[in-house]
Amino acid sequence: MSVKLTPIDVQMPRRCGELCVALALETFAEEFLFTMQDVAPKRSGDMARGLYLRQVGRFEYVVDGTEEYTDAVLYGHRRFWVEPKSGGVLHWQQGAIDVFSKGHWIPETEPQRFDLRAQDIERARLPTYVGEAAAIVRRRGRC
Repeated sequence: MSVKLTPIDVQMPRRCGELCVALALETFAEEFLFTMQDVAPKRSGDMARGLYLRQVGRFEYVVDGTEEYTDAVLYGHRRFWVEPKSGGVLHWQQGAIDVFSKGHWIPETEPQRFDLRAQDIERARLPTYVGEAAAIVRRRGRC
């Protein structure tokens, strides 16, 4: 009598674990982005709509913003001077009033760390994402 033995894949537990972590992290990152968009300060809504997710490694994601003032809102900024690059004056509207300036100080702002609020919200949901990821990997039959 002859029995054929199939080789044991000793790397399977590590691969299954990595699949679960990668899937859970992807879900966490996507939900984190949605939560950041929800809790972001909204004057016009452009900053919240401009937030997007970028994957920079298998287990690393970054949330970036398309609006140039996103970092200033998130981290605050020091007082700084603005003046026209060309021409004589800066012009903007405040309501229905036209405002002109040859240069002026922009006041310091405090950070609005809406990323930390989103992180606190999503951290509580992380075990759910891990459990769902493990179930998906098992259903796919890879482990």
